[in-house]
Amino acid sequence: MKKTLLSIFSVALGLSLNAQTYFSEDFSGGLGQFTSTDADADGFEWETVDYAAGDGQGNVATSASWDGNTGPLTPDNWLISSAIDLSNATGTVMLEWVVMAQDQAWADENYSVYVASSNSPTALGASATTFTEVIGTSSGYMARSLDVSSFAGQTVYVAFRHHNCTDWFRMNLDDISVRTIQANDVEMTSISTPTVSATGTNVTIAGTVTNKGANTITSLDVTWDDGSGSQSETFAVNIPTNGTYNFSHGTQLSVASAIAYNLNVCAEITGVVDGDASNNCVSHTVSGQGFVPTKHVVIEEGTGTWCGWCPRGAVAMETLNSDASRPNFIGIAVHNGDPMTVSAYDNGANFSGFPGMNVNRKHLGESVSTTAMQDFYDQESTTPTSADVSVTASCDANGNITCEVTATFAATVTTEHRLAAVLVENLVTGGSGYEQSNYYSNQSQNIALTSPNNGGMPNFDWQAAANPVPSATMVYDHVGRELLGGYDGQANSITTPANANSSQSATFNTSVPSASNAWNLHVVGLLINSSTGEIVNANETGLQLLGLPENNTINSFNVYPNPTSDFAVINFELNQTADVEISITDMTGKVVYSSAISNVSGVKSINISADNMNNGIYFVNLKSNGSKMSQKLTINK
Repeated sequence: MKKTLLSIFSVALGLSLNAQTYFSEDFSGGLGQFTSTDADADGFEWETVDYAAGDGQGNVATSASWDGNTGPLTPDNWLISSAIDLSNATGTVMLEWVVMAQDQAWADENYSVYVASSNSPTALGASATTFTEVIGTSSGYMARSLDVSSFAGQTVYVAFRHHNCTDWFRMNLDDISVRTIQANDVEMTSISTPTVSATGTNVTIAGTVTNKGANTITSLDVTWDDGSGSQSETFAVNIPTNGTYNFSHGTQLSVASAIAYNLNVCAEITGVVDGDASNNCVSHTVSGQGFVPTKHVVIEEGTGTWCGWCPRGAVAMETLNSDASRPNFIGIAVHNGDPMTVSAYDNGANFSGFPGMNVNRKHLGESVSTTAMQDFYDQESTTPTSADVSVTASCDANGNITCEVTATFAATVTTEHRLAAVLVENLVTGGSGYEQSNYYSNQSQNIALTSPNNGGMPNFDWQAAANPVPSATMVYDHVGRELLGGYDGQANSITTPANANSSQSATFNTSVPSASNAWNLHVVGLLINSSTGEIVNANETGLQLLGLPENNTINSFNVYPNPTSDFAVINFELNQTADVEISITDMTGKVVYSSAISNVSGVKSINISADNMNNGIYFVNLKSNGSKMSQKLTINK
């Protein structure tokens, strides 16, 4: 929810509640107290957008230097405030705002800020009180400020001008204020300590403080307390106004049990009275884990057949899907504006650019490349999580699908969590509308796959292909077909508190979509933290195909554990006595195991040793009476 009350707005910005605020705008109701001027008359100007990125910003003001239909833009867009009365202002008066480039791969947006006693662009542009920067990459919205104390006693106007740049993407602006700041004011901005940790470990209390006052901070006291006594440390620092400092406290928290450790972490300026003590402390909980869950990383990629740069997303997804060193990758392609679009999924993911990606719904609207996916996987796969997720799924002869998603909690969870599932399909083809735009055609930048993959287009050379790639050639993988439980998860599917070492499940029912092939479907199960929208953990499984008309012999087929380090169990059930052939092939198609068994009936389990298999992706193939089923197996020793 967007900030609507001044007190909420002030806390969110770290504004001093004791200071005088003369102007504030967070664009909740559109451009509000600002007027947009399209000085270059190209039809593109400042507007407000809610990117729904889970970053707490809500509506932001945004201006484009590139458009999906028009292409490169060279903006000269002005955003000019209404009159700001500083007639009673005294002390240090600051103009403050936050800014970010929307696409981190195209981030060099240039903008200027002007303050003057007239609202004409000519007078504002001639002002001596200005600020200019090229935004560049960032990990989120960046706080900026400009001293406007020289205008005390006057009525002024503030202008933000997006200009002197072209062919990037968008700059976003939010949380603009003009206020008198305290001489001394430190804010405990955030805590970076993990929220879960294995029992028997020591955890470093770390975070970020911000100097919200006029004076530079040179000494800082940081204290944390879990209820058993406070731990304090003094840091020698040099933090200018609106500067930040990342601290790591020398005294660690001992996580002895699978309980919640509720911390109060505070910052104070050494030996100085803080002008606003309301923003000095932050609460944080570290939950001890009864066991260490296996972390899966879900990357939802925004794509579309109309998107000429989206082939690099398909390549990145297949690269990670075939990477045995990253065995817990789960990829889902969320389509937009094409025949594979699921509106609820497209709207929920709310990508601001294509290709885009949401990583565990924690890192949102990120730029897509193979390297970026690898980096995010490596980062998120080592981030602790509070629960394991398991999934079972089956499909009967009538096309009815039943899946059960189970969360087993390693740490006690007290906030609302929900279970959900996504039906995903590989090897998707189609006619009109399935041709893929391909801006890599005949380009110097080549994204051809360098090794076979388990999708429908191994070693496809996008550079040599046409634009668009004909639908007869295109095969789409990881296509998100249906949300089960909704984008945000099934309400009340998890009862809280969920205690450490306990399990809870939810069952979802659906049917094979009319455009889908049951043989190519699988299910991704999700555990979602409702307070943040993040995917806490996930898992995936293929459908057990129970007596489908296309398969008169094989009732079910499964391979576990998967991934495995030493052996795998091949488990299957036949509905009649028949001969069976089992083979295992590597990614090149080489057969590394084969066996023929005569006169098999009912349920059969076969143990396969992984001793003679290298780490990597393999395919376990089961054939009987002309029917064939395959399962992916990951060896990770």
